Amino acid sequence: MSTDYIDPEIKEIVDRAFKYPNNRLFEKLAEIEHERWADWQRYLHSRLIKHHIQLNGSNYYLLSADLKNNWERQIETEYDNLSEQEKDSDREQVLRYWDLIKDEVLRLMPDRMEFSNKFVREDNLQAWGYNMAVSEITNKLIKLFKE
Repeated sequence: MSTDYIDPEIKEIVDRAFKYPNNRLFEKLAEIEHERWADWQRYLHSRLIKHHIQLNGSNYYLLSADLKNNWERQIETEYDNLSEQEKDSDREQVLRYWDLIKDEVLRLMPDRMEFSNKFVREDNLQAWGYNMAVSEITNKLIKLFKE
């Protein structure tokens, strides 16, 4: 079925509606991502050399070669090979949304337990083992997230 006859504005609205999940957690994470990006831009702009150069009618600000080289090194470095200070910087970013993820996992756990309990029969050891595994994982996750 061809969609050539669909109004491009309507197609854009429909495509957008199905591109991103429409739920509270997703939108909150997107909000946090914007805040993270805005903070990075504020930091980056604060590091620009204040003297500007005008070329072809546009103003250009300079960034020191040291900062540029350091950021390029970090871009090319795997997380495990970063210094602890650099890792801490990344960890600080995760803290922005950690509680949201933790709360969502904890909120979903009772549903998972209810589902597994519904299908457990006393004579079905495999299902019982599955239920025990889910229970153990749930308890470990709850303990982990409460630390």
